[in-house]
Amino acid sequence: MAKQALYYDDAKRLFVFEGFSLDAIVGLLDNHVARKTLYNWKMQGNWEDKRKKHLNKAKDLQTDLVDLAELTIKEA
Repeated sequence: MAKQALYYDDAKRLFVFEGFSLDAIVGLLDNHVARKTLYNWKMQGNWEDKRKKHLNKAKDLQTDLVDLAELTIKEA
């Protein structure tokens, strides 16, 4: 089975959603995937853009929760 089939989804999750660096991911995957391979996957899959969107979504949710809390306090 190809490395991509075995490790791509885990590597993408670790980078995009959990915020790990490529170097950290190499270690987490027990050196089964080279950093260069991870870099290529990152570039081909637009992982950096996906990470930014994920972080912005989290910030938007946090802002919405703060706004809701402030509104609830004002109305209490």
